[in-house]
Amino acid sequence: RYVADSVVTNTTTIGAYRGAGRPEATQVLERVFDIAAVEFGMDPAEIRRRNFIAPDAFPFTTLSGASYDNGEYAKVLDAALEAADVDRLRAEQAERRASGSPRQLGIGISTYVEVTAPAGLHVEYGKVEITPEGTVIGRVGTSAHGQGHVTSFSMIISDILGVPMEETRERFDESLDVLQALLTEEEVSWNGKHYQFEALTIMPRPVRPGGPPMMMAVMNPEGIYACTRRGFHIQTTPLSGNHQMLVDQVDAFNRAKTDMDGAGDGLTLSLSRVAHVASTEAERVRKNRAAYDYYCRFDNIYLGPGIVDAGMIRQIPRAQSAEELEKSLLICTPSQMVDRLGTYADLGIDRVIMNLNFGLESADTLEAMQCFAEEVMPHFTDRPARIRAQNSPPSLQAVL
Repeated sequence: RYVADSVVTNTTTIGAYRGAGRPEATQVLERVFDIAAVEFGMDPAEIRRRNFIAPDAFPFTTLSGASYDNGEYAKVLDAALEAADVDRLRAEQAERRASGSPRQLGIGISTYVEVTAPAGLHVEYGKVEITPEGTVIGRVGTSAHGQGHVTSFSMIISDILGVPMEETRERFDESLDVLQALLTEEEVSWNGKHYQFEALTIMPRPVRPGGPPMMMAVMNPEGIYACTRRGFHIQTTPLSGNHQMLVDQVDAFNRAKTDMDGAGDGLTLSLSRVAHVASTEAERVRKNRAAYDYYCRFDNIYLGPGIVDAGMIRQIPRAQSAEELEKSLLICTPSQMVDRLGTYADLGIDRVIMNLNFGLESADTLEAMQCFAEEVMPHFTDRPARIRAQNSPPSLQAVL
């Protein structure tokens, strides 16, 4: 039994939203190492170093079946100890203990390896079916959240089998029909061309009178058009694409609303952007460079071979230059930010969701948020968040 106090704040930059499990298991393992270090009279760092998998032992498979592809853990630990100046900290710790200081110094060490392909989850389902009618159906186990999975997999299948991508549209439309029925109806059965299932009872219905609006994350312009026509709010991003891609996405949303003859006037378009408010021009240049390095690692994991060196994601060359990427990001000074957000409002974007997470220190992120609140938001306080009528003036809502 134990008694614990839980403290919650709305000022943290990020927080856990589920029971991850791994932190608890790691805490137990790290505590075992610390107790063993005391028992054997060893330095806590040294006992961990001796138990690392040696670089020449990779690839290494554990008795439970987990596979470690590569790593230089001792090198990473030594770099961390040097950066922390642990010898100086140990000396200060000994001095405080000897003097009986009321403020003691604790030094904690953790050598945790984050899993990226856990045993049993390192493979993914995939199936391609050729029907008697000559159409091709691709099924994959991944779930799209706006990354363009449908387009990417369709292009791969089209290139390999020579099937026109246009033939995937019919199944996409029926998929939306099924989704909308599952979201809005209490009991759903289906007997379509591509989907068939017996009656299902949906409890509770995700979309119901008085409930929160449903937003679809879509990047492909035609997908935006189709989802808007079905009455969904849209969240999109051109990622590292150019301004014309954004214009095409906004145009698809507006075309759909026009074709709805007023039925879609309450629908909104949200834009997600990597963003940062830099107090000076020199800082703006540095932060854009940091974002470019982030995208070099992003491409490695999501578009490339997924190479990891000594526990760090390797940066790989990008076809897009740092200057070209800079044009598609919202990393700028306060005055530039006001101009950029004004452009988005003029395009007809209702909400900008700013992603400040591209590898910066938490202090940098907090400083950027404060700068945004003090020097950017006052320019938009007279522009309330809208449910836009056709001829209403542009307005914008920013979400950090």
